[in-house]
Amino acid sequence: AHADVAVRANARRAFAQRGTPDERARFLARLARRLPGDEGVDVVQELIDVRLSVDDRLGAEAAAKDLLQRRPGDGRATRVIADLLDDEPHRTDELIEVLRVGAQQALSWFGKTGEARTLLERLATVQQRAGRSEDAADAWVQVARLVPDERNLERAMQALDDVKRYKEALALL
Repeated sequence: AHADVAVRANARRAFAQRGTPDERARFLARLARRLPGDEGVDVVQELIDVRLSVDDRLGAEAAAKDLLQRRPGDGRATRVIADLLDDEPHRTDELIEVLRVGAQQALSWFGKTGEARTLLERLATVQQRAGRSEDAADAWVQVARLVPDERNLERAMQALDDVKRYKEALALL
């Protein structure tokens, strides 16, 4: 098995040096399909980079979803999918779900507070933009509870005020 890993690594380097990005993407996609679970994580991460470099949005999204299957809650895969979905207003529901799940995953892992806060802030912003003020207020409250600094408390208070949830705003203080 170790020799096989070395052969694959050498083949990937050769393709990186000589192949076009499209050829590299096809090669990496085939390789990723052959490598189950964690074995293929680095290949899928490289595939995401190649797909993004040639502006293959569908391929990048598919690779990022593959990475999430292999490593649920992967921050990079979540960000890639969110960035791609953010450019497609008709997929707002899907974007909200990706951010919500990503934030919940990050909250469940020790040491991922910053990542969770970033995803929750983005979630709240997307929900506000979509006219979902109640849901946005909930996300801002989560941010304020996670990182209770003046800025976050102020945003949560404003969001709660916008939806007339004054008692909850007082309790947050």
